This record gives sequence, C-alpha cells and structure tokens, in this order.
Amino acid sequence: MILSRNNNNNCLQDHVKITPTTAMLVLTIVLIAIILYSNTPIPAFANNNNNGTVLRSLTNGSSLEVLLAPLPSTADEETQFRVGFLQPNKTELQEHVDFDFIALKNGKEVFRASNQTGQPNIPLHSILGTMDIPIFTYDFQKTGEYTIKIPVFGILFNPIQPEETEFRIRY
Repeated sequence: MILSRNNNNNCLQDHVKITPTTAMLVLTIVLIAIILYSNTPIPAFANNNNNGTVLRSLTNGSSLEVLLAPLPSTADEETQFRVGFLQPNKTELQEHVDFDFIALKNGKEVFRASNQTGQPNIPLHSILGTMDIPIFTYDFQKTGEYTIKIPVFGILFNPIQPEETEFRIRY
C-alpha cells in the first residue's frame, strides 16, 4: 500500500497498486482459506502436456496434502503417476500412508491400483511418503478428461475415517 499526500487538501489518500504478483498472492490466500474452511476438495487440474507438473490438493478431512505428478512416458510405455503425501501445512513427507489410486472417465471407473496387486481392494501402502503408480491395464492415450481419486484409509499404521481428494487430468 502506498500512502501519498495530496497537496491540494492536505489529506492522506490510499493508493493500492495491483501487480500480477499481488493478484496471485491474493488468489492463493483466498484458495487456501476456502480449502481450510471447507470439507469439499477443490480438484486440481493438469494437461498431459505439462510433464513435470505437480498437482496438490488437501484431502476432504485435511489430514494430508496429496501430490500427484504425471510422469513422462512414450507411446510404447505404460502411463505412470507419482503420488506423494505431505503433512498438512508442512513440507515434510508423511510416511506410512494407506491409500488407493482410482481413475475415472466420464464418471466410470477405468482403473483401480489396488486391483492390480493380486489383493483386490486392499489399500496400497506408501512407506516413505511417495509411490509411483504404473498403469499397465488402461490406455491413457485415449483423449478426454479423467478424474483421479486418491482415497486415504490410514496414516502411520492407524486407520482413519476415509478421506479423499481428486484431480482432473486431460489427455
């Protein structure tokens, strides 16, 4: 905020200079406030051309911040995603998270990671706080928008009331 003195009437007037950086800061603060005071997750969005992009979203119970990164792949390789878990409001990875990775297209489930392990519907376990999810059984090269749901069932070997977050990915 810049304060200036108006010489004509000897009073102070407030002038607010809005820069792109200020606008982004205000938008970020508003989004954080919405996330913190709402139990509704705000879906993150990415395009498959954004290889290296890391999406972030809190679970709907705010127990974890979930990170999702589509990993670069070629047409001959399976699609992979890296999932990570952060302790809320921290930059530290949360170890020992029980979760699943579910992909939906047009509201219909097309892939569930736990079903690929030989133990259907048993959650995956992230020991160090991150895990790569290879997608062998579904071709993500089909164009369209996908919803990736990541439900969380336990933290540090303790079951929790299931929480989830979701991301939208466009191919």
